Amino acid sequence: MPKTRVYQINCIVFKRVGKLPADVRFLILKRNPQKGGFWQPITGGARPNEDKIKVLKRELREETGIKKIKKIINTKYSFSFMGDDDKKLKEYVYGVEVNPNQKITLSKEHTEAKWATLKEALKLLKYESNKKGLKKLYKIIKKI
Repeated sequence: MPKTRVYQINCIVFKRVGKLPADVRFLILKRNPQKGGFWQPITGGARPNEDKIKVLKRELREETGIKKIKKIINTKYSFSFMGDDDKKLKEYVYGVEVNPNQKITLSKEHTEAKWATLKEALKLLKYESNKKGLKKLYKIIKKI
């Protein structure tokens, strides 16, 4: 029986590799061929009565093995899309800062991981909604 999803979380993981705003790398993952084979941030569905931060931390741990978070940023950006079951879902975009030396352990859901510059990530991401979320997060990161 499929899991009931009430909304989704889009978790854009980033790390700082220098002092300038451009010295940021974003983690993007390539889905396995059975799931489309495209590049995306971490995404996952919430279960009934599961709050957004709990979903974010669960999906982050399941898809990358990351448990230690420096900072969570609510971009206040969300978008709607049609899910696999033809139901409209809302996806909320968050940024998650991790340490520069963070190691990644991929789940079977993905085949590759890449720490990308903003420009590289925007070229690799498939969906415009993901690109827009990334741009919104980057604007926030530049100010902090």
